[in-house]
Amino acid sequence: MRKKESVQAVVSGNDVQELTAEIRRLTNELSSVKQRLEDATQSLQACHERLESLECKVTSNENLIKQLKDTHMREAISPEDKLLITLRFLATGDSYTSLQYMFKVSKQSISRFVPVVCEAIIQALKDYIKLPSSIEEWQEIARGYESRWHFPNCGGAIDGKHIRIRKPANSGSYYYNYKHYFSIVLMAIVNADYEFLYVDIGCNGRVSDGGVIEYTSFYNKLQNEQLNLPPNNMNKNNMNFVFVADDAFALHENVIKPYPQRNLTREERIFNYRLCRARRTVENAFGILSSRFRVLHTEINMKPEKIDYIVLALCCLHNLLKKKERAGYLPTQALVTEDLDFGRVVHGDLSEVNPLTSLQQGHSRNLTILTFGS
Repeated sequence: MRKKESVQAVVSGNDVQELTAEIRRLTNELSSVKQRLEDATQSLQACHERLESLECKVTSNENLIKQLKDTHMREAISPEDKLLITLRFLATGDSYTSLQYMFKVSKQSISRFVPVVCEAIIQALKDYIKLPSSIEEWQEIARGYESRWHFPNCGGAIDGKHIRIRKPANSGSYYYNYKHYFSIVLMAIVNADYEFLYVDIGCNGRVSDGGVIEYTSFYNKLQNEQLNLPPNNMNKNNMNFVFVADDAFALHENVIKPYPQRNLTREERIFNYRLCRARRTVENAFGILSSRFRVLHTEINMKPEKIDYIVLALCCLHNLLKKKERAGYLPTQALVTEDLDFGRVVHGDLSEVNPLTSLQQGHSRNLTILTFGS
Protein backbone atom coordinates (compact mmCIF):
# COMPACT_ATOMS: atom_id res chain seq x y z
CA MET A 1 0.00 0.00 0.00
CA ARG A 2 2.82 2.39 0.87
CA LYS A 3 4.60 1.51 -2.38
CA LYS A 4 1.51 2.45 -4.38
CA GLU A 5 1.20 5.80 -2.57
CA SER A 6 4.88 6.59 -3.24
CA VAL A 7 4.44 5.89 -6.95
CA GLN A 8 1.44 8.21 -7.05
CA ALA A 9 3.47 10.88 -5.24
CA VAL A 10 6.29 10.58 -7.78
CA VAL A 11 3.84 10.82 -10.69
CA SER A 12 2.21 13.80 -9.09
CA GLY A 13 5.60 15.46 -8.60
CA ASN A 14 6.52 14.95 -12.28
CA ASP A 15 3.21 16.45 -13.36
CA VAL A 16 3.85 19.52 -11.23
CA GLN A 17 7.30 20.00 -12.75
CA GLU A 18 5.95 19.71 -16.29
CA LEU A 19 3.12 22.11 -15.48
CA THR A 20 5.59 24.57 -13.95
CA ALA A 21 7.82 24.40 -17.04
CA GLU A 22 4.80 24.92 -19.31
CA ILE A 23 3.71 27.94 -17.27
CA ARG A 24 7.21 29.43 -17.54
CA ARG A 25 7.24 28.87 -21.30
CA LEU A 26 3.84 30.50 -21.73
CA THR A 27 4.92 33.39 -19.51
CA ASN A 28 8.02 33.97 -21.65
CA GLU A 29 5.96 33.84 -24.83
CA LEU A 30 3.47 36.29 -23.36
CA SER A 31 6.29 38.65 -22.40
CA SER A 32 7.70 38.38 -25.91
CA VAL A 33 4.31 39.12 -27.48
CA LYS A 34 3.81 42.04 -25.11
CA GLN A 35 7.21 43.47 -26.10
CA ARG A 36 6.41 43.11 -29.79
CA LEU A 37 3.07 44.84 -29.27
CA GLU A 38 4.79 47.70 -27.45
CA ASP A 39 7.36 48.01 -30.25
CA ALA A 40 4.60 47.97 -32.86
CA THR A 41 2.66 50.61 -30.93
CA GLN A 42 5.71 52.86 -30.73
CA SER A 43 6.37 52.35 -34.44
CA LEU A 44 2.76 53.21 -35.30
CA GLN A 45 2.94 56.32 -33.12
CA ALA A 46 6.15 57.39 -34.86
CA CYS A 47 4.55 56.76 -38.26
CA HIS A 48 1.50 58.79 -37.22
CA GLU A 49 3.69 61.69 -36.10
CA ARG A 50 5.65 61.66 -39.35
CA LEU A 51 2.45 61.45 -41.39
CA GLU A 52 1.13 64.49 -39.51
CA SER A 53 4.41 66.30 -40.20
CA LEU A 54 4.19 65.43 -43.91
CA GLU A 55 0.52 66.44 -43.96
CA CYS A 56 1.38 69.81 -42.39
CA LYS A 57 4.10 70.49 -44.97
CA VAL A 58 2.09 69.33 -47.97
CA THR A 59 -1.25 70.89 -47.09
CA SER A 60 0.40 74.29 -46.56
CA ASN A 61 1.22 74.36 -50.28
CA GLU A 62 -0.39 77.35 -51.98
CA ASN A 63 -1.50 75.32 -55.01
CA LEU A 64 -3.65 73.10 -52.78
CA ILE A 65 -5.08 75.96 -50.74
CA LYS A 66 -6.09 77.94 -53.83
CA GLN A 67 -8.36 75.10 -54.91
CA LEU A 68 -10.41 75.26 -51.68
CA LYS A 69 -13.69 76.81 -52.81
CA ASP A 70 -16.95 75.85 -51.14
CA THR A 71 -20.19 76.19 -53.07
CA HIS A 72 -23.88 76.03 -52.19
CA MET A 73 -23.97 72.50 -53.61
CA ARG A 74 -21.03 70.90 -51.78
CA GLU A 75 -17.98 71.52 -49.64
CA ALA A 76 -14.55 71.59 -51.29
CA ILE A 77 -12.19 68.64 -50.89
CA SER A 78 -9.79 69.39 -48.04
CA PRO A 79 -6.00 69.25 -48.55
CA GLU A 80 -5.86 66.44 -45.98
CA ASP A 81 -8.27 64.31 -48.01
CA LYS A 82 -6.33 65.04 -51.19
CA LEU A 83 -3.10 63.88 -49.57
CA LEU A 84 -4.78 60.73 -48.22
CA ILE A 85 -6.23 59.82 -51.62
CA THR A 86 -2.94 60.50 -53.37
CA LEU A 87 -0.94 58.34 -50.96
CA ARG A 88 -3.48 55.56 -51.41
CA PHE A 89 -3.12 55.86 -55.18
CA LEU A 90 0.69 55.73 -55.00
CA ALA A 91 0.82 52.83 -52.54
CA THR A 92 -1.78 50.57 -54.17
CA GLY A 93 -2.03 51.65 -57.80
CA ASP A 94 -5.83 51.56 -57.53
CA SER A 95 -7.73 53.04 -60.47
CA TYR A 96 -9.45 56.40 -60.13
CA THR A 97 -12.78 54.58 -60.36
CA SER A 98 -11.89 52.40 -57.38
CA LEU A 99 -10.74 55.43 -55.39
CA GLN A 100 -13.95 57.24 -56.33
CA TYR A 101 -16.13 54.65 -54.60
CA MET A 102 -13.74 54.31 -51.67
CA PHE A 103 -13.48 58.02 -50.80
CA LYS A 104 -16.73 59.35 -52.37
CA VAL A 105 -14.78 61.77 -54.57
CA SER A 106 -15.29 61.92 -58.32
CA LYS A 107 -12.58 60.39 -60.47
CA GLN A 108 -12.41 63.61 -62.49
CA SER A 109 -11.43 65.53 -59.36
CA ILE A 110 -8.91 62.86 -58.36
CA SER A 111 -7.24 63.00 -61.78
CA ARG A 112 -6.83 66.76 -61.42
CA PHE A 113 -5.40 67.00 -57.90
CA VAL A 114 -3.12 63.92 -57.77
CA PRO A 115 -0.32 65.58 -59.82
CA VAL A 116 -0.74 68.78 -57.78
CA VAL A 117 -0.36 66.88 -54.49
CA CYS A 118 2.68 65.05 -55.86
CA GLU A 119 4.25 68.39 -56.72
CA ALA A 120 3.54 69.57 -53.16
CA ILE A 121 5.19 66.39 -51.79
CA ILE A 122 8.26 67.12 -53.92
CA GLN A 123 8.53 70.65 -52.55
CA ALA A 124 8.10 69.40 -48.97
CA LEU A 125 10.67 66.59 -49.24
CA LYS A 126 13.12 67.91 -51.80
CA ASP A 127 15.93 68.04 -49.22
CA TYR A 128 15.83 64.23 -48.91
CA ILE A 129 17.43 63.84 -52.36
CA LYS A 130 20.78 65.55 -52.47
CA LEU A 131 23.96 64.85 -54.40
CA PRO A 132 27.11 65.39 -52.28
CA SER A 133 28.77 68.74 -52.92
CA SER A 134 31.99 68.43 -50.91
CA ILE A 135 34.93 66.05 -50.80
CA GLU A 136 34.01 65.02 -47.25
CA GLU A 137 30.48 64.06 -48.29
CA TRP A 138 31.76 61.98 -51.23
CA GLN A 139 34.22 60.22 -48.92
CA GLU A 140 31.36 59.37 -46.55
CA ILE A 141 29.51 57.70 -49.44
CA ALA A 142 32.70 55.80 -50.37
CA ARG A 143 33.15 54.55 -46.80
CA GLY A 144 29.66 53.11 -46.93
CA TYR A 145 30.42 51.18 -50.12
CA GLU A 146 33.72 49.89 -48.82
CA SER A 147 32.35 48.75 -45.46
CA ARG A 148 29.14 47.15 -46.78
CA TRP A 149 30.04 46.02 -50.29
CA HIS A 150 33.87 45.84 -50.23
CA PHE A 151 34.28 48.24 -53.15
CA PRO A 152 36.56 51.23 -52.43
CA ASN A 153 36.51 54.74 -53.90
CA CYS A 154 32.86 54.44 -55.03
CA GLY A 155 30.53 57.44 -55.12
CA GLY A 156 27.36 55.58 -56.13
CA ALA A 157 25.70 53.10 -58.47
CA ILE A 158 24.06 54.33 -61.69
CA ASP A 159 21.18 52.67 -63.54
CA GLY A 160 17.85 53.36 -65.22
CA LYS A 161 14.34 52.00 -64.74
CA HIS A 162 11.48 52.02 -67.26
CA ILE A 163 8.21 53.43 -65.91
CA ARG A 164 5.30 51.90 -67.84
CA ILE A 165 2.86 54.47 -69.26
CA ARG A 166 -0.16 54.56 -71.55
CA LYS A 167 0.86 55.52 -75.08
CA PRO A 168 0.51 59.32 -75.42
CA ALA A 169 -1.59 60.54 -78.33
CA ASN A 170 0.22 61.11 -81.61
CA SER A 171 3.56 59.97 -80.15
CA GLY A 172 4.24 57.11 -82.55
CA SER A 173 7.11 54.96 -81.28
CA TYR A 174 8.77 57.80 -79.36
CA TYR A 175 8.13 56.16 -75.97
CA TYR A 176 8.33 52.52 -77.14
CA ASN A 177 11.19 50.64 -75.46
CA TYR A 178 13.07 47.41 -76.13
CA LYS A 179 10.86 45.59 -73.62
CA HIS A 180 7.93 46.15 -75.99
CA TYR A 181 5.88 48.65 -74.03
CA PHE A 182 5.69 52.45 -73.71
CA SER A 183 7.67 54.07 -70.93
CA ILE A 184 9.65 56.97 -69.58
CA VAL A 185 13.05 56.44 -67.94
CA LEU A 186 13.98 57.04 -64.32
CA MET A 187 17.76 57.53 -64.18
CA ALA A 188 19.15 57.33 -60.66
CA ILE A 189 22.34 57.34 -58.61
CA VAL A 190 22.08 55.39 -55.35
CA ASN A 191 24.33 55.18 -52.28
CA ALA A 192 25.33 52.05 -50.37
CA ASP A 193 22.16 52.18 -48.25
CA TYR A 194 19.63 52.12 -51.16
CA GLU A 195 18.96 55.87 -50.95
CA PHE A 196 18.64 58.05 -54.04
CA LEU A 197 21.36 60.68 -54.36
CA TYR A 198 20.27 61.97 -57.76
CA VAL A 199 17.30 61.28 -60.04
CA ASP A 200 16.48 62.41 -63.56
CA ILE A 201 12.98 61.61 -64.85
CA GLY A 202 11.18 62.05 -68.12
CA CYS A 203 13.37 60.84 -70.96
CA ASN A 204 11.44 58.77 -73.50
CA GLY A 205 11.76 55.01 -73.14
CA ARG A 206 13.24 54.58 -76.60
CA VAL A 207 16.59 55.93 -75.38
CA SER A 208 19.14 53.61 -73.74
CA ASP A 209 20.74 54.20 -70.36
CA GLY A 210 23.90 55.47 -71.99
CA GLY A 211 21.88 57.95 -74.03
CA VAL A 212 19.75 59.11 -71.09
CA ILE A 213 22.67 59.96 -68.83
CA GLU A 214 24.32 62.12 -71.49
CA TYR A 215 21.45 64.61 -71.20
CA THR A 216 21.53 64.92 -67.40
CA SER A 217 22.99 67.75 -65.34
CA PHE A 218 25.03 65.15 -63.44
CA TYR A 219 26.84 64.00 -66.57
CA ASN A 220 27.43 67.59 -67.65
CA LYS A 221 29.06 68.36 -64.30
CA LEU A 222 31.05 65.12 -64.46
CA GLN A 223 32.40 66.04 -67.90
CA ASN A 224 33.30 69.55 -66.74
CA GLU A 225 34.83 68.33 -63.45
CA GLN A 226 32.32 70.30 -61.35
CA LEU A 227 31.26 67.53 -58.94
CA ASN A 228 34.11 68.23 -56.51
CA LEU A 229 35.12 64.56 -56.39
CA PRO A 230 38.07 63.53 -54.16
CA PRO A 231 41.41 63.68 -56.01
CA ASN A 232 43.43 60.50 -56.51
CA ASN A 233 45.90 61.28 -53.72
CA MET A 234 43.01 61.25 -51.21
CA ASN A 235 41.63 57.90 -52.42
CA LYS A 236 42.61 54.37 -51.50
CA ASN A 237 45.70 53.22 -53.46
CA ASN A 238 45.69 56.60 -55.26
CA MET A 239 43.00 55.40 -57.66
CA ASN A 240 40.18 57.30 -59.37
CA PHE A 241 36.96 58.06 -57.55
CA VAL A 242 34.34 56.20 -59.57
CA PHE A 243 30.67 55.42 -60.12
CA VAL A 244 29.70 51.83 -60.95
CA ALA A 245 27.41 51.01 -63.87
CA ASP A 246 26.47 48.13 -66.18
CA ASP A 247 27.31 47.39 -69.82
CA ALA A 248 24.78 49.91 -71.15
CA PHE A 249 27.02 52.82 -70.11
CA ALA A 250 30.16 54.07 -71.78
CA LEU A 251 33.46 53.89 -69.92
CA HIS A 252 34.67 57.13 -68.42
CA GLU A 253 37.47 58.24 -66.17
CA ASN A 254 34.97 58.19 -63.31
CA VAL A 255 32.46 55.61 -64.58
CA ILE A 256 33.41 51.92 -64.70
CA LYS A 257 31.58 48.75 -65.74
CA PRO A 258 32.35 44.99 -65.67
CA TYR A 259 34.77 43.26 -68.02
CA PRO A 260 33.11 41.48 -70.97
CA GLN A 261 32.15 37.91 -70.02
CA ARG A 262 34.72 36.09 -72.16
CA ASN A 263 38.26 34.86 -71.52
CA LEU A 264 38.34 36.36 -68.05
CA THR A 265 41.34 35.96 -65.79
CA ARG A 266 40.91 35.20 -62.10
CA GLU A 267 41.57 38.83 -61.18
CA GLU A 268 39.00 40.06 -63.72
CA ARG A 269 36.36 37.67 -62.39
CA ILE A 270 36.99 38.93 -58.85
CA PHE A 271 36.72 42.51 -60.08
CA ASN A 272 33.42 41.78 -61.82
CA TYR A 273 32.09 40.12 -58.68
CA ARG A 274 32.97 43.08 -56.48
CA LEU A 275 31.63 45.61 -58.96
CA CYS A 276 28.33 43.74 -59.36
CA ARG A 277 27.95 43.62 -55.57
CA ALA A 278 28.31 47.39 -55.45
CA ARG A 279 26.05 47.99 -58.47
CA ARG A 280 23.35 45.79 -56.94
CA THR A 281 22.39 48.67 -54.62
CA VAL A 282 20.64 50.56 -57.41
CA GLU A 283 18.78 47.43 -58.55
CA ASN A 284 17.64 46.84 -54.98
CA ALA A 285 16.55 50.47 -54.65
CA PHE A 286 14.33 50.08 -57.71
CA GLY A 287 12.99 46.79 -56.31
CA ILE A 288 12.11 48.40 -52.97
CA LEU A 289 10.48 51.35 -54.74
CA SER A 290 8.31 49.07 -56.87
CA SER A 291 7.44 46.82 -53.94
CA ARG A 292 6.21 49.62 -51.70
CA PHE A 293 4.56 51.80 -54.34
CA ARG A 294 2.40 49.51 -56.44
CA VAL A 295 1.44 52.25 -58.87
CA LEU A 296 4.71 51.35 -60.63
CA HIS A 297 3.19 47.93 -61.42
CA THR A 298 0.41 49.53 -63.43
CA GLU A 299 0.27 51.31 -66.76
CA ILE A 300 0.02 54.94 -65.65
CA ASN A 301 -2.58 56.70 -67.76
CA MET A 302 -1.54 60.36 -67.61
CA LYS A 303 0.37 62.86 -69.65
CA PRO A 304 4.13 62.19 -69.40
CA GLU A 305 4.66 65.59 -67.77
CA LYS A 306 2.33 64.64 -64.90
CA ILE A 307 3.89 61.19 -64.55
CA ASP A 308 7.23 62.88 -63.98
CA TYR A 309 5.87 64.50 -60.81
CA ILE A 310 4.45 61.20 -59.59
CA VAL A 311 7.74 59.32 -60.01
CA LEU A 312 9.79 62.06 -58.38
CA ALA A 313 7.36 62.17 -55.44
CA LEU A 314 7.84 58.41 -55.05
CA CYS A 315 11.63 58.85 -54.90
CA CYS A 316 11.28 61.53 -52.22
CA LEU A 317 8.92 59.36 -50.18
CA HIS A 318 11.29 56.40 -50.59
CA ASN A 319 14.20 58.34 -49.08
CA LEU A 320 12.00 59.66 -46.28
CA LEU A 321 10.76 56.19 -45.32
CA LYS A 322 14.21 54.67 -45.75
CA LYS A 323 15.70 57.14 -43.27
CA LYS A 324 12.84 57.19 -40.76
CA GLU A 325 11.24 53.74 -40.99
CA ARG A 326 14.08 51.44 -42.05
CA ALA A 327 12.94 48.32 -40.15
CA GLY A 328 9.38 48.34 -41.42
CA TYR A 329 10.03 49.70 -44.89
CA LEU A 330 12.59 47.37 -46.45
CA PRO A 331 10.94 44.32 -48.11
CA THR A 332 13.55 41.55 -48.08
CA GLN A 333 11.78 39.62 -50.84
CA ALA A 334 12.49 42.47 -53.25
CA LEU A 335 16.28 42.49 -52.72
CA VAL A 336 19.00 40.80 -54.73
CA THR A 337 20.93 38.45 -52.42
CA GLU A 338 23.72 35.88 -52.62
CA ASP A 339 23.39 32.14 -52.05
CA LEU A 340 26.82 31.37 -50.61
CA ASP A 341 26.16 27.63 -50.44
CA PHE A 342 25.66 27.32 -54.20
CA GLY A 343 27.67 30.37 -55.29
CA ARG A 344 24.86 32.14 -57.15
CA VAL A 345 22.96 35.40 -57.12
CA VAL A 346 19.28 35.20 -56.14
CA HIS A 347 17.22 37.92 -57.78
CA GLY A 348 14.35 39.37 -55.78
CA ASP A 349 10.79 39.24 -57.01
CA LEU A 350 10.86 42.89 -57.99
CA SER A 351 14.51 43.72 -58.66
CA GLU A 352 15.73 45.02 -61.97
CA VAL A 353 17.57 42.10 -63.59
CA ASN A 354 18.10 42.89 -67.26
CA PRO A 355 20.35 45.79 -68.23
CA LEU A 356 19.13 48.18 -70.87
CA THR A 357 20.51 47.48 -74.31
CA SER A 358 21.79 50.05 -76.74
CA LEU A 359 18.93 51.55 -78.73
CA GLN A 360 18.54 54.40 -81.12
CA GLN A 361 19.05 57.67 -79.32
CA GLY A 362 16.44 60.37 -79.16
CA HIS A 363 16.22 63.76 -77.52
CA SER A 364 15.35 64.11 -73.85
CA ARG A 365 12.36 66.18 -72.86
CA ASN A 366 13.36 66.24 -69.16
CA LEU A 367 12.05 69.14 -67.12
CA THR A 368 14.64 71.04 -65.14
CA ILE A 369 12.52 70.85 -62.00
CA LEU A 370 12.51 67.07 -62.22
CA THR A 371 16.28 66.73 -62.07
CA PHE A 372 16.90 66.36 -58.34
CA GLY A 373 20.07 66.05 -56.37
CA SER A 374 22.32 68.44 -58.25
